[in-house]
Amino acid sequence: MVEFTFEQIGGRCKLVTGPAMVRCSEEEMEAWRAIREAKATEEQLKEAKRQHRLQKEKNKVRDFLAKNHFDAEDVNAPKVSMCGMMRSYPLHQAAKERDWAIINLLLK
Repeated sequence: MVEFTFEQIGGRCKLVTGPAMVRCSEEEMEAWRAIREAKATEEQLKEAKRQHRLQKEKNKVRDFLAKNHFDAEDVNAPKVSMCGMMRSYPLHQAAKERDWAIINLLLK
């Protein structure tokens, strides 16, 4: 077992002596590699799920914009009436329809 010595300076502890390197067996190294690979795989799965969720949300917003005749590329662009006097925004339309999921997505 490796012993470490600490010296207290003020409210902090400083490592005084200790090994510069700790030797590991091959089994420990393999276990460490397996853990690292498992974490990397888990992170990749999380990222893939996040990307899939974002794509579904974008599609929902695009469908809402297309259904209500708004510009599908810009959620902040107003829809102008025939005479040009009235403007309607996607957020206002979603509130009028009481579509809370779309309101939440538009505010993101």
